[in-house]
Amino acid sequence: MSTPSPIAIPPWQAIDDLDPVIPSERLPSEDVCTRAFWDLKPLADQIPAESIQIARAEARLAYVNAMAGFSKIEPYIVTARSMPSLDVDAILRVPQAARAFLGATRRLHVLVVVSNQLPEKLFHGRRMRKALLSIAEAGVALGAIPEEPVAHIRKGTGMYDVAEDLMELTMLLRDREPALRDKLVIAPSVLEEAAELGAWLQDAINPSKAPLQPNTKPPEVKQASEDRHRMWTLLAVGYAELERLAAYFGVDVPSLQSRRAMKKKATPADDVQQSD
Repeated sequence: MSTPSPIAIPPWQAIDDLDPVIPSERLPSEDVCTRAFWDLKPLADQIPAESIQIARAEARLAYVNAMAGFSKIEPYIVTARSMPSLDVDAILRVPQAARAFLGATRRLHVLVVVSNQLPEKLFHGRRMRKALLSIAEAGVALGAIPEEPVAHIRKGTGMYDVAEDLMELTMLLRDREPALRDKLVIAPSVLEEAAELGAWLQDAINPSKAPLQPNTKPPEVKQASEDRHRMWTLLAVGYAELERLAAYFGVDVPSLQSRRAMKKKATPADDVQQSD
């Protein structure tokens, strides 16, 4: 396999280290993810088109959960080799596939957010969310806004929540404008800016959901998107086998998108062998 041409990649913190719930300390290095991506690409390219699973997962969360699940099931793998219906090789490939999926996701982010505006816009989005949330909470205190939707928005902590909360706060404050009248005043231009920023962040954070039609995407973006789906397929298939083995032995493992990983600090079990 020929060595791919290097591409300019900003550091983790420029794009993927924006969600403080899963800090970069819990992630493998850029070099490790890149190596895993290119090591698994020949295998990923062999996946039939009809078997590819669409990647809608959060790569950072999937990585942490995959490593936690693998560390729990690893002691049982030797015994599992006597189970003919189980794909043990796919299970053993889970850590590398998790790193490769991180690498593939990051490559797509770099290509989609070419101007690297995400860090700056996310910082502005966090500040705007805080300001709008304060207004909404004041509206609750004044009896002009119900508590339930504000309490739901208040729970958000990650970068994905920033985008969604800006949209929800905008709709909530617009909807409650008659009740807020003569009590609180917020300029329509502020709400318009928040809505536009929330929409921009949603597309930037989830590039696979961006509103570009397949025939309008640049070829390199289309290829990077397909690579990401293929790496996710390798991970998802391997982890499904891992979950089968865990169920057989009664071992509790998190799902790839479980939010439990976001509620605890890193442990040695989360960081099982970051290099091959």
